Amino acid sequence: MYIAPQGGYCISVNGTTCNTYRMQHFSSWCIPIISGKLIRWLDVNVVRWAPEEIFAFAKSQVDYILGLNPRGVSYLVGYGPKYPQRVHHRGASVDSFKKRKSFISCTQGYDNWFGRKNPNPNTLVGALVGGPDNKDRFNDHRRNFMQTEACTYNTAPLVGLFAK
Repeated sequence: MYIAPQGGYCISVNGTTCNTYRMQHFSSWCIPIISGKLIRWLDVNVVRWAPEEIFAFAKSQVDYILGLNPRGVSYLVGYGPKYPQRVHHRGASVDSFKKRKSFISCTQGYDNWFGRKNPNPNTLVGALVGGPDNKDRFNDHRRNFMQTEACTYNTAPLVGLFAK
């Protein structure tokens, strides 16, 4: 576990700042504060965190995800002026049925759309992608599933924080 150069919390060197383990760990710290239950402190290694410090840390991570980071990119698709355009998601990366009235098989989707460099034809509003690597770098390309895949396990832990 470590903090990346510009503030993104990471679990592993190969992981991204929004990966599953990070989000699970992150949310487990925040649950007592979100639920309104009183805790006096949280001990992490030799550091003791007060509830206000835990919440401030959680808020800093949400701010980072929403665009307060070196790239100025929101990793929540559709939020802010700059967000990922090539999300690793089949429905977002192929033409919609409204535009193309024929069936698109998985093979066609992969062969005809997956490798394109253009932004996705459909914006997957509200999707949280994997995010930058441990050096705050982000490669917005569909093949880069570690950073551009949209998954509910990334988004779910943030629901309580957004409600707070």
